[in-house]
Amino acid sequence: MLKSLLCLTLLAGFAAAADAPKEFPADKGPDKIDVSKYPEAQKKAYKIIEGKCSKCHTFARVVGSEFSTRDEWSKYVKKMSQKKRSGIREGDIAMIADFLTYDSGVRKGKPKATKPEAAK
Repeated sequence: MLKSLLCLTLLAGFAAAADAPKEFPADKGPDKIDVSKYPEAQKKAYKIIEGKCSKCHTFARVVGSEFSTRDEWSKYVKKMSQKKRSGIREGDIAMIADFLTYDSGVRKGKPKATKPEAAK
């Protein structure tokens, strides 16, 4: 009886751990950023990111990511848009990737997009 109870307790603990969201180093970053000096298009994109990207993981994971180039962000945002819960529409992908590339340049000193895709 005691052995069975111990096994059930361990299984319950493993099940709870499996359901717990994974934590990544980027999750420990800021849960918001000051975009007050960003261009209007970037402010608009920031609002979309706040609402959509935080559905599945922390906002910090997005803005703390190591990605910096337009190509990296585009591929990743497109991948995330295919997640059922994301709510990221096809038309949002370029705007989100542009913001994240721009923000990487401003806050992290990494390369900015030379030509934002959404502006084409």
